[in-house]
Amino acid sequence: MRSRTKVAIGSVMGAVVIQLAAACISNTSPSGAGGPDGGPLGLLDAMLDAIGNVVDGTTPEAKADTDAGPPAGTCGCAGAFEPGSRLKGVYETGSDGMKVYDPTQMWDSQDQAYVTVLYSQAGDVFWANPGAAVFYLDSACTQPIIGFTPSTTPEVGQPVNSTVPPYAFDYEGYYETGYGGLVLAAYAVGAPTSTPATVYAHQGGCSKQSPLPGSSWYSVGAQRPFSSFVQWGHGHD
Repeated sequence: MRSRTKVAIGSVMGAVVIQLAAACISNTSPSGAGGPDGGPLGLLDAMLDAIGNVVDGTTPEAKADTDAGPPAGTCGCAGAFEPGSRLKGVYETGSDGMKVYDPTQMWDSQDQAYVTVLYSQAGDVFWANPGAAVFYLDSACTQPIIGFTPSTTPEVGQPVNSTVPPYAFDYEGYYETGYGGLVLAAYAVGAPTSTPATVYAHQGGCSKQSPLPGSSWYSVGAQRPFSSFVQWGHGHD
């Protein structure tokens, strides 16, 4: 058995040497610089092709296409998404029948809101809608009020917020131009109230903010524990 193996290996190596010699000749220009397929890179490519030809007995051009993708009409993504008892998938569609899931957001069937991953200052990581925020009517940040600005245009990593969610977050680092930073606390959204002329938010202290155009305002309800949201996790198969 051992001698036959040596003969087989020797035959393959001999064939590889012949293929490599041919590759060197065909991939070297008269000046030695090589043409478009010449030079060190062209020679390396030819050497790899030569080894492949000996091993499988074909040329690269004659090999069948093994990267044709899944059959027509299938997504080839079985197991890529599994809905939970509360969180459901959110997907983008195309008028041609295209459908692809968005891993950055989910639909919370209990709170009836699009959700994404948020982080609390205490280290909690959970799925929730970041659209409504807690502001304050005074410069000492002691009189809370909830503000919400609807958005119907999809944004990368941010859910669509066409209606106010049932809760709002008090952020550390809220900016007028975007969503907040770390979450300090969560509160239930109360009854509608009038739009304030000026509000304040936690931003390295208690900083003055201007209410965004089109925003609606609500009273602050009871505090909601982070455990009432679906907790984020991480794993692999």
